[in-house]
Amino acid sequence: MAYSSFSFPPETSLFPPAATVLKYLVDFAAHFDLMPCIRLKTSVVAVRRDHVAGTWSVTVRTADTSHEETIVFDYVIV
Repeated sequence: MAYSSFSFPPETSLFPPAATVLKYLVDFAAHFDLMPCIRLKTSVVAVRRDHVAGTWSVTVRTADTSHEETIVFDYVIV
């Protein structure tokens, strides 16, 4: 259940509780310095493909201010 580049600790049970999985994901993001790329408290409003440019436009809305922003990406993973 782990990413091959970042294992769970050896003592982790086969079906870990949610708190253990959350700690694993937080540790993974910290280890690979991913936190600057992650937006919390943000909803995805729309995802649109631009077939001509080969990109994706993702519109997001922040929970705190309801501000909407559209960002262009090369790839989208759901």
